[in-house]
Amino acid sequence: MSLLKRFYTNIICSRVYCIMLLVSLTALSASPLLQNYVGRFVKVAFVWGAFIVLRDLALNRALIKNRYSFWLFLFCIGYAFSILIAAPDFLTENVKQYLYMALYMVLLFGNDITAPFEKKLSELQAVANTFIAVTFAMTLTCIAFFLFSADFTYYHEKYGELTVGLYQDRFGGLYNPNTGSAMATIAVFVCWMMLVMKKRPRPLKAFYIAVIVLQYAYLLLTQSRTAWYTLLIFGGIVLFVQLLIKFKDRVKKTLSAALLAAAAVVVLVAGAEVLRTPTVKGISYLPSIVQQLENVVVRKGSFSSEFIRPVIEGREDMYHEKDGDVTSGRVLIWKASLEVFKEYPVFGVTREGLHDRIAPYLSEGRLRNVNNGGLHNIYLTVLVCAGLVGFALLAVFVFSICKTLLFKRVLPVSRENLWQYLLMAITFSFFLMEFFESRILFRSNVFSVTFWVFTGYLMYFAEKDIQKKDDSLLRKNWVARIENRLKSIFQKKQPA
Repeated sequence: MSLLKRFYTNIICSRVYCIMLLVSLTALSASPLLQNYVGRFVKVAFVWGAFIVLRDLALNRALIKNRYSFWLFLFCIGYAFSILIAAPDFLTENVKQYLYMALYMVLLFGNDITAPFEKKLSELQAVANTFIAVTFAMTLTCIAFFLFSADFTYYHEKYGELTVGLYQDRFGGLYNPNTGSAMATIAVFVCWMMLVMKKRPRPLKAFYIAVIVLQYAYLLLTQSRTAWYTLLIFGGIVLFVQLLIKFKDRVKKTLSAALLAAAAVVVLVAGAEVLRTPTVKGISYLPSIVQQLENVVVRKGSFSSEFIRPVIEGREDMYHEKDGDVTSGRVLIWKASLEVFKEYPVFGVTREGLHDRIAPYLSEGRLRNVNNGGLHNIYLTVLVCAGLVGFALLAVFVFSICKTLLFKRVLPVSRENLWQYLLMAITFSFFLMEFFESRILFRSNVFSVTFWVFTGYLMYFAEKDIQKKDDSLLRKNWVARIENRLKSIFQKKQPA
């Protein structure tokens, strides 16, 4: 095989390398400061991914031969009608986002069910390590900004004036605090998954643990409630499974082991919640300590404890009578979105048409929130942007996934399967966090990429387990049925 042909086969046609590039670029461009410099290269990854998808569709359509892609296909058709009905308004931007969304549903979610288990496991580890490495570098930079009290404001052409560093009682660093906290939560689960997947060399194991500690500290500093409680809920569930496995080796009765594990999880989770505010305050002393040390070492001054004080005391939400509530104004946006839904219930208003349609129902400040972050609820976003048609189709898709994971596949509670429980935690974490955000559909960002890619691998391993008992998956999926039907029609038309 020539060098050029080898490069084409092993690199250009490699789905996993394309995914690793997408993960890296979208993780970097999640920072508004870097977005203008890195975001343009996402288009390169899009073209690469489009080539891989088109090649797959022309060869064997392996990426869509699963029982869930049918509902995604119908959703794409339904949303195409939404765009056409709204046209010519917002047509260009809607089509652009539509292409990214459809690509991610095929390229990232789709996996060849005939591929060997070990190959897909190796791919998952490569993607996971890419996500860990990029988020670690970014979070480390953020923590450095925090420790050395580096902050500044700059103008972003889409979001206006933004702050890098500490903003009021929340620290985001290079990210918006809500963005950074969600990435930190996913990074914790991904590192945890890599730790339990197999035995690691001590230096690598120490690195994963260090990343977990760093991301945990950063999550605390962001003061994000949604990401924090997501970590507690799904981290507590996985921790229960892990402790149950451990206690079962020591206690003969499963019920006793389960009670011990549950008690330990309750104590640990409750302790983490109680200590959260004091821990944030304790970490918040570090910048002033660093300043005093700098004064001693660099300026040859003296260390003064008088200036040692926390930069974050605790999160203080300001609720205004009209524009604020315990959800930071989200309820007002949700109520306004339902008014829009009443006007366009069937096919919705499309993602790009949302701003104009919801404008009459919101104040200027809340309208700016919609422009920057959507409806802050993925379920309402689908309902309003894609209408009842799109919402129903995606609901069936999600229900099918849950049905497979919770009922069709029996996943034994064992050390060997613990990493799959963490893979499930990643997907279900998105379902919870996206109740207060809207980032995994209609937008090209790190959350849409990580959601579809990790959910895709999760369903591949689930289908692979089911295939051991039922080998009809390859014959009964909707693509195979259409192919077989077309073959039979074509063969009948051939002359004898």
